[in-house]
Amino acid sequence: MCLVKGQIKRPTAEKLLKHSFFKQAKAPELPVKKLFGDLPPLWHCLKDVAQLALKKMPSVEQETISVSEYQRGVSAWNFDLEDLKFKAFLVFILIIIELVFSF
Repeated sequence: MCLVKGQIKRPTAEKLLKHSFFKQAKAPELPVKKLFGDLPPLWHCLKDVAQLALKKMPSVEQETISVSEYQRGVSAWNFDLEDLKFKAFLVFILIIIELVFSF
């Protein structure tokens, strides 16, 4: 009944509520408040996510290094991939060291 594609052929909500299926349906045994009562409010979760995102944001120094490395690589037209990989590795190591010593 509910899955009929044609809107005209589908019963209205009022008719569906009078159907025996819905009349015989039992109320859930566990109220929704009991199921979700122990969860923290949504805004707490959003605040935690925002704080985590701030921690993961690159610092100004990291952003400056990244931009300067990019500009140097592009402006010099340096196609030495091994050299670029090595420099990227050094930047990665510097970021790891900063993360380790920031705690």
